[in-house]
Amino acid sequence: MDASETLAKEYLSSLQPGNIVYEPEGYKKPPDFAINERIAVEVRRLNQNFVSESGTRGLEEFRIPLMEHMPELLESLGPPTAGQSWMVDYRFSRPLLLSMCQLFQAIRKKLEDFRSGREEGTEFVITKGFHLRLTPLGNAHSYCFVAGPCVDRDANGFVIPKLAENLQICIQEKSRKVAGVRKKYPEWWLVLIDHINDGQMESLNVQHDWDKVILVNPRNPKQAFEI
Repeated sequence: MDASETLAKEYLSSLQPGNIVYEPEGYKKPPDFAINERIAVEVRRLNQNFVSESGTRGLEEFRIPLMEHMPELLESLGPPTAGQSWMVDYRFSRPLLLSMCQLFQAIRKKLEDFRSGREEGTEFVITKGFHLRLTPLGNAHSYCFVAGPCVDRDANGFVIPKLAENLQICIQEKSRKVAGVRKKYPEWWLVLIDHINDGQMESLNVQHDWDKVILVNPRNPKQAFEI
């Protein structure tokens, strides 16, 4: 089981519904769970997504690796020159025209040029949608460049509209996935592990064709509500 499925099972078990079977139709085949051989349960992480011509991707698929590896990149550029360290903060929006590897190469080149004096200014456009800013630090650190704040512009906005928008994306994706096997079970539930609003109760008007759509709080999987 992945992390979302583990949380979903904890939620389902709290209902004491009877016999819960994981992947009753086989490995990676829907549904994710079956309850008493009559209720099929599909599980998905409810996250913010970016939709493009190439498909739907969770925002965290780019943001998390970027934030994890940026400090490593900055540290690899070595100690400060002339006793001055700089904080590097960056903001971005999708789609980006560069791969992660190409982006890091471009950032490295820009910072090397800045450190050597070949690049002037403290704000740079690395590629369309990715901006980098340098702020001098009062005291020299072990490294010339120190990771600062990261702003994901696609994650901005009011929570409830984002919740409704991404609910529709997740529901439609799962509905397509199970379309060919819906007749195998008389009842279908969709359990979404809510990483947008932590399963908090809100008034939502979302159309769907499931018997139940349930948002589960990942911090407390026994807490959930049905939309």
